[in-house]
Amino acid sequence: ATQGAGLAVGGLGAVLGGTGGMTLPVAVVIAAAFGTVAAFAMPVRSSLVPALVGRERVMQAVVLMTIGANVAMIAGPLLVGGVIDGLGVGWAFAVQALCFAFGFLAATRIDVPPHPPVAERRRLRVEVGEAVSFVWHHEVLRPLFGLLCVGGGLMGGGAFTLLPQIARDEFGRSAAEAARLFALMGLGMIITSLVLMRVRNRLRRRGLVFMSFMVLGCSNQVIQGQVSTFLALEALLLVWGLTGGFYMNLNQSLIQELTPADRMGRVMALNSLVQAGLLPLGGLVAGLLATVIGAPATLSLFGLAGLVCGVAALARAHALRAIS
Repeated sequence: ATQGAGLAVGGLGAVLGGTGGMTLPVAVVIAAAFGTVAAFAMPVRSSLVPALVGRERVMQAVVLMTIGANVAMIAGPLLVGGVIDGLGVGWAFAVQALCFAFGFLAATRIDVPPHPPVAERRRLRVEVGEAVSFVWHHEVLRPLFGLLCVGGGLMGGGAFTLLPQIARDEFGRSAAEAARLFALMGLGMIITSLVLMRVRNRLRRRGLVFMSFMVLGCSNQVIQGQVSTFLALEALLLVWGLTGGFYMNLNQSLIQELTPADRMGRVMALNSLVQAGLLPLGGLVAGLLATVIGAPATLSLFGLAGLVCGVAALARAHALRAIS
């Protein structure tokens, strides 16, 4: 259903972009529609992983999903950036709609194991409250989710909003060249994911590794706002992807391994909320702040705030630090 909805929204964007009907208010509506599609798709996709592969293979499955997502992160921006420069925004939406069409066909082939019937239908606030309560009272998941809030709002929100602006305004780069930044980040994540596939059985203290690489990622973000050449920024994004591979794979595998099956859907929905849901809010704050102090300074400031949170977690989140 979500792939079909994405296909419809992408098709509408293609028509409006190609006929000159893509105004700013329309773009906001299109963006909200895509956000709604993602809000349904992400937690369902994540919560299905243990059911499809079994808990003993969660780590491998998460790594494979990360590799797939980052292959798309590399190919998508490079392809669509070139399409925007050469053919216009309407064709970029058409490419996206085509990707959703392939996703729809692939999703129809998934054989989902039967799930125990729900005894009763409960109100949304009860479901959300139960997920929040479970995470809050879990000594490992509580600090983990706190760091995910930082990652979604400060790191993700700042980067996806400000890096294209920095590429354009500070270095005079095109949309295709700006897209190369995210492609390099995706390449770094793929490299790390492949490494994790080989060392997954020998990796110890995963909580400590997760927090350590988040601290390194935030430090990287501080430097991103201070570089003087586009080449240096590209190198930093590649390294950011290398550290981000540990961040993404380890947080997802830890959540799925520590969450009981009967709470998986609600907890993964909360996970999507604190990561993807906070991304646009962080982006909004970053955009407003950038109009006052500039995009490079805002990016560094967001990275510094994340760094403070990461160091504090390393010092105080003993249960997360100790988990193997």
